[in-house]
Amino acid sequence: FASDGGLWIAVFSPAALERAARIHASGRHIPEFFSLPTAIDNSLKNQTYNTPALSTLFLLNEQLKWMNTQGGLDFTTGRTAASSRNLYGWADASKYATPFVTDPAKRSQVIGTI
Repeated sequence: FASDGGLWIAVFSPAALERAARIHASGRHIPEFFSLPTAIDNSLKNQTYNTPALSTLFLLNEQLKWMNTQGGLDFTTGRTAASSRNLYGWADASKYATPFVTDPAKRSQVIGTI
């Protein structure tokens, strides 16, 4: 989503929730800001760890409405795949730019570093 940082949305399977709890219980140091169990606990209370800017919430709502009117998840995954192909295709063909991740199988379709 295009807005100020600090707001994210996630969908967790039961296995992912269990893994987050297991990692947390291991004693591994994870700052509270990055703690999935903290985010999960807060989400169950309809809260966030940090208060997002009002503009962030407004833009999130507008973007979700737009995505849904365009066709929802099928549209957004297709658009992401096409954008990724365009970006990496351009970078692979360029004489002056190269993708940071050289193995195409390991490249993100969402984040591209050129």
